[in-house]
This record gives sequence, structure tokens and C-alpha cells, in this order.
Amino acid sequence: MKNKRFTVRNVIYNLPEIYASSHRGSIDDTIQLVDIMDLINKLDKRNRFILLRKYFYGDTTAQIAKRLSIAPKTVEGAVTRSMDRLDVLYNRQMAHDGY
Repeated sequence: MKNKRFTVRNVIYNLPEIYASSHRGSIDDTIQLVDIMDLINKLDKRNRFILLRKYFYGDTTAQIAKRLSIAPKTVEGAVTRSMDRLDVLYNRQMAHDGY
């Protein structure tokens, strides 16, 4: 996670494109993908599932809510909390790495 322009939200919002680019040989996108997946894997199972379904697979909030038998507002809250948690984890990692 040495790229200072790397932002958690930008990477999350663009996961499918970054994934595709990493498979075409883009070193920067591969590094970003590995870094963000390391962070995502630190989330609990449900929040990780919600985030990946929403931003990697493109499911709507309603689809995720139905799949998990929860309210759409619960999905939205989980997304917000997960993004905030990822920001905290990323900033801790940057501080640890000396950035």
C-alpha cells in the first residue's frame, strides 16, 4: 500500500475494472487489488459479503437485502460502516508503513 493516491473508496467503487485490469497485466492495479482485498478480508463475514456483492458483483441494495433476509437500510448501514472501517484500517497500515 505504498501508493499515496490510493483511496479505499476509489478502489472499492472500481473493483470490477481494477480486477479486469490486473488480469491484463497492470502491476499498479494488481497491487491495489491485493491491498484492498487484504483490507476487505479483515471485515467480518457478513460485511465482507455485502461489500463484495455490491461493488464487485454489482448487486443492488434490495437484492442483497433479499438474499440475506434483512432490511435495505441494514445493508446501507453495513456498507457505510464497512467503508469507514476500511478507511481506518488503511490509515493504520499507512502509518505503520511510515507514510
